[in-house]
Amino acid sequence: MFGCSRCYNLMSNCLQCNSSSFCISCTSYSYVINSTSNLCVLCGAYLTSCITCTNTTFCTVCQTSPNIILNNGSCVKCGVVFPNCLNCSTATKCTVCEKYYLASSGECLLCRNVMNGCAECSSKTVCTKCGSGHIVLNGCSSTPGCLAIKANSYISSCTACDP
Repeated sequence: MFGCSRCYNLMSNCLQCNSSSFCISCTSYSYVINSTSNLCVLCGAYLTSCITCTNTTFCTVCQTSPNIILNNGSCVKCGVVFPNCLNCSTATKCTVCEKYYLASSGECLLCRNVMNGCAECSSKTVCTKCGSGHIVLNGCSSTPGCLAIKANSYISSCTACDP
């Protein structure tokens, strides 16, 4: 006596099949059909960091991570879309930048381009380390050159030393 079996009883995560070894649709968008085995496999097997996909080459949802975003069907690190970015909140906004950069309006700007002479900054108005030839405002001594900046000192702006 022959009986009918549900596809998901025959093949893991298979919703529809036309034989006991040929799946034609999977139970969720987390799975995609492997063209060689005709079985449902996780999207992540084809697309790095992908949770749901429409096929083996196009991701629709990436794993939740502060440095991974969906970009044109692929899960990529923020730095691919936003140069010098470590973390982003969305596919359109960088929130944490690499050292020497400041997140501003969703992108990473060099601190020296935000504040004249600043090498490292923590905000648009706080320079944490001055660049070469620059010291804390009013910090020049009577001897040639500039005073060394003390470790862990916070300064509000930098200015070139007077000759």
